[in-house]
Amino acid sequence: MYLGYAATALVTGGQSLHAILPRVSERSCILTIGLVSLTAAIFGHDLIHVCTRLMTYIAGSAVLLCYWWVLIVHPLPGTFLTHGAYSPVGFFGMVSIGAFWQLSYAPYVSDYSRYLPPDTGPRRAFWSCYWGSVVGAVVPMILGALIGPAVVDGDVVQAISRLTGRASTAIVLLFAPGVAVAGRSASTAGRLP
Repeated sequence: MYLGYAATALVTGGQSLHAILPRVSERSCILTIGLVSLTAAIFGHDLIHVCTRLMTYIAGSAVLLCYWWVLIVHPLPGTFLTHGAYSPVGFFGMVSIGAFWQLSYAPYVSDYSRYLPPDTGPRRAFWSCYWGSVVGAVVPMILGALIGPAVVDGDVVQAISRLTGRASTAIVLLFAPGVAVAGRSASTAGRLP
């Protein structure tokens, strides 16, 4: 599980970096993101927490900027919701993906809960983890559903770049370090401090 999450973060980070630096090969960009992740993992727990806390705000800003651009600045066409047809299989498939994402995130939450202050009660710990996980997943998933029709050959970064126009460089710059932090967090999640 950790390996799959880390691989996804590294590929997305590499694609983001490649979108910013098209002269550098995508493979080299993936390796660069991997080295950044490895460096942070080597320096340990405190650096990981500082980077993760900082990236919450940076990546959150990128997601909000994407929403602003896709919904307000360069709105989706009025016919957006009429493309394709409803499919129960597709709907329940996507609900299943969302549920599996939340279930696969549970080991991170349980692993991280050991760092909570000793006086944190179970109710507070549960709801903080629950809402953090749900909001942190659902908001980007809805964005993904909005940009999904623009994705060509599985390259989400290119779709975001096309849809966000002039803001794309800033958005991709904001996302690239976020996926490096995610990749680094995934590579160290099972270790003790």
